[in-house]
Amino acid sequence: YERRDHVYTERPDPAEWEAWRDANLKAEMDQWVKVLEFWIGNGARVDENGNSYQDPNCGTNLVDCTPKTILSFERLHDPATGHDELAKLAAVLEENEGVPIIESQAWTCIYDETIGNEQPGFKNNDHRSGPERDQLGYTLRQLLDFKGEFGKLKTKYSGDANPNTQMIVSFIDDYMVEICMEIIVM
Repeated sequence: YERRDHVYTERPDPAEWEAWRDANLKAEMDQWVKVLEFWIGNGARVDENGNSYQDPNCGTNLVDCTPKTILSFERLHDPATGHDELAKLAAVLEENEGVPIIESQAWTCIYDETIGNEQPGFKNNDHRSGPERDQLGYTLRQLLDFKGEFGKLKTKYSGDANPNTQMIVSFIDDYMVEICMEIIVM
């Protein structure tokens, strides 16, 4: 709360972004895949030898590592799909005793006044100062690496009948389309 005025304030200089991106992208992608596979696997982890095991915290101490739903940041921030993503989140929260949640009739209003708010002075991801987002992209090699990693994940999980896993496969399809579009315009 104390840092609220510093949230969504500026985008980095393209040279700073490129230096950070080039130094960290592989590790960030590897971590993203680990988190994704943790949740797809209901708490599955892999040790340094490549052996899978269940996270010891899952199923103990009232920790349930089974996803209740899957949300997409991109779909949440897209006005065409954002209300549906918000409803998925709210439905999970409603199922939890002791979690106060506003009436469903107000969800659209709250969404429109936060994520959808385009008023001057209201800070959201699009209102940062600095270069435009399209100046902070990826190299062709990086996009091809993303495409390869997403392709492996899609192959690995497409046959899984779990609805949450299929939702992730759907998100991967969305990412693949975005990556291909970016490659085409390079």
